[in-house]
Amino acid sequence: HLFGSACSMLLVLPGGYLTVFHGPRVLAVHAVWCLLAVLTLAWLTVADSNGDVALAVSIVLTTAAVTVVLLPSLHFCYWVLRMDALVDPLTTLLNRRGLDYYVSSWFGPNEPGTICAMVVDLDRFKKVNDTYGHAAGDQVLVRVAARLRAERPPGSLVTRTGGEEFVVFARLDRDAAVDEADRLRRAIEDAEAATSAVTASIGVTVIESHSSERCLDAMLHSSDSAMYRAKQLGGNTVVLAD
Repeated sequence: HLFGSACSMLLVLPGGYLTVFHGPRVLAVHAVWCLLAVLTLAWLTVADSNGDVALAVSIVLTTAAVTVVLLPSLHFCYWVLRMDALVDPLTTLLNRRGLDYYVSSWFGPNEPGTICAMVVDLDRFKKVNDTYGHAAGDQVLVRVAARLRAERPPGSLVTRTGGEEFVVFARLDRDAAVDEADRLRRAIEDAEAATSAVTASIGVTVIESHSSERCLDAMLHSSDSAMYRAKQLGGNTVVLAD
């Protein structure tokens, strides 16, 4: 049983894999399995060693410390580091790296359906920075991010991809995407009307499941071009990409 307790430490190997590549639910199942294995081994040790409780307790504590306590702790630390890499620190929205990480699954072969991308760029934001300073500009970004988070379509992803630009991905058809983009535009306009007078130009791209342009980079490029056309029209408007 001493040899068995030593071998039980090998449970760390699959546990390490689950820590990095899987979520907390799978790791919790692994931890429960490890705990049951350790308790069974401890019971067998007591039964075959004439009641050597101290040996059984040492096996339980040593093995459980590694397989049940250490691995979830490592998983939490890994989660914190990953969130730090994927989240914009100012607005707490996903950043561009976070967008790539989470939306990539939307383009898989088992994920059919219509996808829309909305590129949201703030109008007259540079004037706010030049007039009131970057601290005031940061507050505008925080307020806009909060409004986008509160008003976003159900099941959508909201990200800040850089500067005063935000991106919203949602599973909406053409008409619904334009309606939602215009609703977000009005929400930003209403939120900033009394303070910065910042508005938003929004470019929208809608891709069907069979389209050859169904990839992240193509959708962002198309939405970005539509957003610049909205800027050329005077801003505070929504333009649907061709």
